[in-house]
Parts: sequence; C-alpha cells; structure tokens
Amino acid sequence: MSTPLHKAMLAGLLLALTPGSGHALERLAPYSILPDGRQQVQMNMSHTSYASDMFSATGKHLARVENTSTYLRLVYRNTLLAKTELTLDLPWYLERGQRTHATSGKTTSKYDSDGGLGDVSVALTRQLLTGKNDGWAVNAGVEVKPPTGDEEDGLGTGAWGGLVRAAVCWNTGFGQTYLVSYYNVNGKGDVGGVRTDEGDELYAALGWRSPLAGGFGVDVRAIGQFVTSTTVKENNGQAVEYETYALPGFQVTARFLVRRNVEVDLMHRSQFPERHGYRIGNASFVRESGARQNTSLMLRWAWQ
Repeated sequence: MSTPLHKAMLAGLLLALTPGSGHALERLAPYSILPDGRQQVQMNMSHTSYASDMFSATGKHLARVENTSTYLRLVYRNTLLAKTELTLDLPWYLERGQRTHATSGKTTSKYDSDGGLGDVSVALTRQLLTGKNDGWAVNAGVEVKPPTGDEEDGLGTGAWGGLVRAAVCWNTGFGQTYLVSYYNVNGKGDVGGVRTDEGDELYAALGWRSPLAGGFGVDVRAIGQFVTSTTVKENNGQAVEYETYALPGFQVTARFLVRRNVEVDLMHRSQFPERHGYRIGNASFVRESGARQNTSLMLRWAWQ
C-alpha cells in the first residue's frame, strides 16, 4: 500500500522531471506600438532564478527545487500597416538548469542544458483608439507561440500557446502612465516524458515611464499575475494537481539614450509567488517559493 511518504517521494520526482510552472520565459507586455513606418530591433540578455520548497501537509520539509536560466532574446517590431504592429520574438537559451535537493540528502539534476532555441512567438497589435487632445491611446493584440523549443532540455513547453492583451496609455508632461493586461492560454504538452497542462495566466501591470532628461529615464510598474486554472502533471498513471495562486511583484527599468534611436536599458523584476498546495490522489502537500528574480540588459535600435 502506498504511504504518504511514498507519494511525497513521487511528487518530488515529478517536480524534478518538469520545469517550474512555465514562467521562466515571461511573455512580452508592451503598452504602446511604434509610430507608423517605424521598425525596431531589441536584444535582451537575461538571467532568471527561483527556488521552491516542498512540504508535507504536516509541515515536514521534503525537497528544494532550484531553477536557473540565462538567455538571449531578439525581438523585432515593425508597423508594417497603419496603426498595426507585427512583433517576432526569438529566444535563445545559453543555459537552463534545474536541481532538486531532497531532505534525505540526495541531489538530482535536470536540464543541465548547453542551450538552444526556445519557444518562438509572433504577435499582432492594433491601436484601436487615440485621444486627439489629451494624449491617450488604447491598444489590443494577439500572440501565438508554437512549441519550437526542445522540451527534453527544458527549453520549451512542448505545447502551443496563445494570449490576448490590451493596454491603455496616457501621455502627459510628466511622462506616460499605462495599464497593460494579458490573458495567456497554455496548451498541453509533453515535457521530459511527463504530460503537462500548465495553468493559464492573467497578467496586469500599472506603470509610469518618465520623460528622458539628459538622456536618462526610468520605467516602473507594479505587477499582478495570477495562475487562474489548475496545473496538472501526469506520469506513470499518477497525477499531480497544483492549486491556483498569485505572483505579485514589481519591475524597475533604467533607460539610457546612447544616441538618436539607440537606447540601452537595465531592467530588474521581482515576483513573490503565494504559498499554495498540490495533491497526489488524496494526499496533500504544500509548495513555498522564494522570489522569482529576473535581470535583463537590453539594447534597442529603431529606424524609419
């Protein structure tokens, strides 16, 4: 007969076999589009890290799972049609690692990958409304993400995905205030032999972008992100079901105008996942995650 301890060991194994909740590569959340006829190339170098601790229902520590990734991201934007922007996002992982440290002392590694292409995405954004006198604009868009990354190395989800997004922006003499939101639908995929159905996500951010003064500016936003549906991972006839949870956080970007149409940005984002439960059959467990940290160096070059 299976015991809660045996089930906990199985839960740790399943967690070690799969990436942490599919948030390693964040979705783009722009709040405005380029002017008509404008093009832009953006190159990001990013590092993401976070760790999760697993506990039994009685509070016994079972395992700690650590995730890290370093990647480049090439983003091409083009307003090929009036008030309509096409965006192509090409991520390339330099490193993707996951390690599980069991309380028993055993450590297992997963996704010690040398890198490769991640999940590419294509988006179309349309400016719907603009204010003639008060400087506001409303945008909406859709994005499609095919499973181009190697899921065996943790470079992709192994599933199609898509999102819809909307944004409102107000331009004033004190900069830009904006509200941006998207709903991300994650499909079902096979990751490392584990059938995975990642939970869908709702993202919303309220931000402010300062004017450039002396070639320097800042962009800050408060983030509310929510996993809105149950995440399910299946292996060998057993299923692990994770509760929904929130990931509040913040993002700060320092902007430097190097020369006309060339900008260098340094961005840091921290999110703080809520403590949440998961189940294997009738047994209940708890996952506590530390802050999810992402730091990016960005180079933007625009031309007409």
